[in-house]
Amino acid sequence: MRSLRLPIPDLPPDSFAVVMASGIVAIAARDQDWRTLDQVLTAIAVAAFAGLVVAGLLRVSRGRAPFSGSRRMPANDLRALTFVAACAVLGARWPHESAWVAAVLVVAGLAWIVLAVMLIRAVHRHSHTYLRHRARGAWLLATVATAGLCITASDLYSDTSVTFVLAIAGAAWLLALLAYIVVVSLILWRVWREGSIPALFTPDAWILMGGLAIATLAGDKFVFALESASAAATLTDVIKAVTVVTLVVATAWIPVLIVGEILYMRDHHWTTRIDTAWWSAVFPLGMYSVTTRNSARELDLPFLSTVSLVFLCVALAAWAIVGVTIVVSWLHRRLAWR
Repeated sequence: MRSLRLPIPDLPPDSFAVVMASGIVAIAARDQDWRTLDQVLTAIAVAAFAGLVVAGLLRVSRGRAPFSGSRRMPANDLRALTFVAACAVLGARWPHESAWVAAVLVVAGLAWIVLAVMLIRAVHRHSHTYLRHRARGAWLLATVATAGLCITASDLYSDTSVTFVLAIAGAAWLLALLAYIVVVSLILWRVWREGSIPALFTPDAWILMGGLAIATLAGDKFVFALESASAAATLTDVIKAVTVVTLVVATAWIPVLIVGEILYMRDHHWTTRIDTAWWSAVFPLGMYSVTTRNSARELDLPFLSTVSLVFLCVALAAWAIVGVTIVVSWLHRRLAWR
């Protein structure tokens, strides 16, 4: 009797974006004290994470790479950083459970190192011109994942006071900002040379805003950790000033992205295709809600709490539209096969 063999799943590199989107909207709901929504979305995020990990392990057990796609493409390694970011989001859901946060930091940190090495090797195979002509919003997952490590490390330091962890947080925050500057420079160069903005007409373009939103939150968390470590006031003041700048720039991206989406829809006869790529747009919306809620407290600006609530509603609507569309599409394909 032949043993039952499960089919090898197709696992795109950015599969964990659904965990990021669901998890961050759950955290935004928790910040607004929407407990039921928080619990439901957290359960979905955890279940999706577990399912994707099992699928990845199944691929490895069959001698395949954890994700499908070419190992020689830098974009695939960057998209795979959604795993690191998803770990960070789940870690932020229970920031005061030090054992849980420590485990998340170890797993996410090791994955980040492996993917960074793979990315460096992939980049060396291509010319600078090749990279500049392909720069897009998804590449900013390098900033999102690295800032996520800063948040995780800062939360862990606040509970454990381990100096090494604080050093990790600081290094991660600086690397996240550096990655953002490098990638955005490449995207703007592409826009300038091509005379259009194709890089802004994809769902992952919203990471232009989301990358700075999470960098802002990471900076605020790092400042809190530094203050608990009695760091010099000059240092914390500088970081606070940087986070104000990153929040302002993140906010400035929003009208640009909205106009870009309107122009795209107009050129495509007001139609668009909703698929898994749109999870990359849901996450920045939820991230902006979480960041503005935190900044409302840090900067003593109550109106930002209202902004946070508005973006939670927008993120929740986007999450529902994307989720329902994907499920309906999947059911339609299943019924068509029968």
